[in-house]
Amino acid sequence: AEYLSMTPDSVFISTAAEPDGYTYPGNTHGDLFVAEFFSAIASDKNVEEAFDMAYDSTKVLHGPQEPMLFDVSDNAPTMSVGSWTIRGDMAPVVIDYAEGTTLADCGATPTTIDLWLEAEDDVMVSQAYALIMPSGIGGYEPGGEPFTGASTPIPVSLHRQVGGYWTGTYSIAGPGNYEVAYYVMDNVGNISELASTAWTMATLELELELNHYMFTPGDTVMVSVGYTNNSQTEVDVDFYLVVQLPNGGPLVFVSGFAGYTWGVASPYYSGALPPGHLDPTMLFTFTIPDAGLETGQYRWFAAFVEPGSEYTFMGDPAEAWMSIGS
Repeated sequence: AEYLSMTPDSVFISTAAEPDGYTYPGNTHGDLFVAEFFSAIASDKNVEEAFDMAYDSTKVLHGPQEPMLFDVSDNAPTMSVGSWTIRGDMAPVVIDYAEGTTLADCGATPTTIDLWLEAEDDVMVSQAYALIMPSGIGGYEPGGEPFTGASTPIPVSLHRQVGGYWTGTYSIAGPGNYEVAYYVMDNVGNISELASTAWTMATLELELELNHYMFTPGDTVMVSVGYTNNSQTEVDVDFYLVVQLPNGGPLVFVSGFAGYTWGVASPYYSGALPPGHLDPTMLFTFTIPDAGLETGQYRWFAAFVEPGSEYTFMGDPAEAWMSIGS
């Protein structure tokens, strides 16, 4: 490096293989890359073409090792990637990353989210970060711009993995919106543009009401459900409305589209739950027949479940009891 200022019109070529760069097989004193490079130059190839030809020749024998050019005209290292190069004075790029989603509040237990990104030109990338901005802190309010000069995001350093991937984790301890921005930095200080997404931790609450407790044949049962979604976004849910027959009997799943089914796990509703609060609203009604229903106590349940899961509850289920007499 101390020679660069003395040779302002030069192009330096470096290799990293042991012992003397990209050597020919069985010959520790010759440099394959340099020989191939200057052979191409002697054949009237320009620097770009010569570099490509030498790179293609050396990678056949030396695999993933990468020759570098250092053009002192602007002190910008250049790394060969495929057919030509990505300049070190150009910002690296985040080409893929973990998208945010909506999570259910698990009470006192923090929820760990997996953070990852894939960086283009990963050989040049030296650092990768995820910036976490919980809503309502550091100058950021919902609906505003989270990453400004006045904001104070929480930086999470990601760790290099194979194939250009960088990974890390972050624990969400409470409900709210968590804006996330990924970025990478190369080894000469260039920073990528932010790649943004968001996680939401929603606290979902249910209310389940019946019009009476005691019923007899001929009475009408009305089942009402209300909810609170304290997040500021829709939350995808499977909603179940279930009644258990007396004495630990089978479950009856009430469906909003197909009436009710015996013992078949069918949600009443699958889809987006709007933010806000809904007072208990009647969802299901039926008249108790003169015969055919067992007398005793019936237990009703209402629950939000993660879509498509095997009863992974989102918040606490609600329940209510009723009794059918003769």
